[in-house]
Amino acid sequence: MTFTNINFILYFLPVFFTIYYLLPKAVKNAFIVIGTIFLIAHEISILSALHFTLIALINYIHCLLISSRSSKRRARSTLILAIAINLLLFGIFTFVLKSSYVLIVIILNAISMDIDIYEDKNLMQRDFIDFAVYMLFFPVLVIGPIIHYNEFAVQIKNKNLDIDYISHGLVRFICGLGKVTLLAHSIKPLWIEVSSMNPETLNIVAAWIGITAYALYLYFALDGYSDMATGIAMMLGFKLCDNFNSPFVAHSVTDFTKRWCISLNNFFRDYIYTPLGGSGKNFFLFVINLFTCFILAGLCLAFSPRFIVIGIFLAVVIIIERGFLLKLLSFLPRVFGRIYTWILICITMVLVAFPAPSDMLSYYRALFNPSSLGHSRHGIFLCFEYLFIFFVCGFFATPLPRLLTKKLSESKTGPGMGLYRFGEKLFPSLILILSLATLI
Repeated sequence: MTFTNINFILYFLPVFFTIYYLLPKAVKNAFIVIGTIFLIAHEISILSALHFTLIALINYIHCLLISSRSSKRRARSTLILAIAINLLLFGIFTFVLKSSYVLIVIILNAISMDIDIYEDKNLMQRDFIDFAVYMLFFPVLVIGPIIHYNEFAVQIKNKNLDIDYISHGLVRFICGLGKVTLLAHSIKPLWIEVSSMNPETLNIVAAWIGITAYALYLYFALDGYSDMATGIAMMLGFKLCDNFNSPFVAHSVTDFTKRWCISLNNFFRDYIYTPLGGSGKNFFLFVINLFTCFILAGLCLAFSPRFIVIGIFLAVVIIIERGFLLKLLSFLPRVFGRIYTWILICITMVLVAFPAPSDMLSYYRALFNPSSLGHSRHGIFLCFEYLFIFFVCGFFATPLPRLLTKKLSESKTGPGMGLYRFGEKLFPSLILILSLATLI
């Protein structure tokens, strides 16, 4: 499934929303479920659509049983069984039937639902369609965000279909589309050029420029898709949490993990880390819980040993930061913390970028080979060649665009407010035109 498919943007969305807004309130949820099943069948396979519908039905039965248990102990036993069955289904559909990444989002949402209904039985939706709209909600099935059921359930029958809210959703979708097509796709060729070079002759400057480009590409692709998902959800009348918060201005790895894939971080914090005891006063318990969450989070992103390594690496860094490094960084100008964080994130990005250990190790050698500085003319040339796109991506990777927009929107002066009103109408239209031009 992809939101940047021209058929999805020009055909599916206009037809879907035209029908959706004309339908009476009572059948809107059913239409969302039908639209999701159609998309899964069309974009992945009919078999996958049947798999995911089956998972929704099984979890409906789980939640009915959990909500009907008279004692907390019996409800807890049913909850444990429900989670075990979801993990079993994940294993079957992933390894036997080779199901898609969409499955991870559905299973995490299912676990959230099971736990939240165990905590509050009043959240249970007795109508299967109202229940299924959470499980089969197409805006979040590409890469999330992961939705806490207790935040979503209150919106199922109380959607916000105010015209201003829908308009903001459309703008959010367009901005997300622009991040993917105009920023991510513009910086990606630089990474492709650098990563295709002979690693034995790759110089240190080009290596750092390349991995920086990859980090920016990954960020704008993921953040763009998250914005598109949030925008579509808003146009449907739902509110989702933000999934990214300018992670590259983080002043520590601890801070970075709170800004990157926020919904996944919140899922593991609320459903695993805190129930296991959190950090508390016991440092050993903090270490165990942290490793557990980061390893599981790595496996959710990709069932691969290198993502386990990524989880362990980040957990070790956060433990060191908690031990003494955060206190040390607090005495230094914040720019030092940001440089330190950027270096460690680039090191992590190499693990993400290269599946083969040999390629990974070769790139690490290039990153930390100061003797190649004398042969860095190609790296400097690349820097100048992509200077403009680097500047644009760097600007939009910071909170500056959001702060500037907010400042103009709150402006009391005529010119400031006029500039905001002009940009409010011009920029979304311009972004949409340029984005569609790159897709056609």
